[in-house]
Amino acid sequence: MVNGLGAGDAFGGSLIHGLLHGWPLEKILRYANTAGAIVASRLECSTAMPTAAEVAELAEQTAADVPTCSTGSARHSPTPVSTGCANR
Repeated sequence: MVNGLGAGDAFGGSLIHGLLHGWPLEKILRYANTAGAIVASRLECSTAMPTAAEVAELAEQTAADVPTCSTGSARHSPTPVSTGCANR
């Protein structure tokens, strides 16, 4: 983290954007976390806010890195968290 100022604002803005557009919760959270992470990696605050295209590119790139579970869904697998799958 370079500078945490503004990361929460970027997260919140992206969260609201996704909610208003009716996105699935997983996509909303992935984009919101990505927006906050982009801002935290920059030196500035308000001028560090990413564009929608920047957030989308990184969010989709990192979505490909998410491990899948034997059931095909990390949210519904009984597999332990240590394997990259959620306990649900």
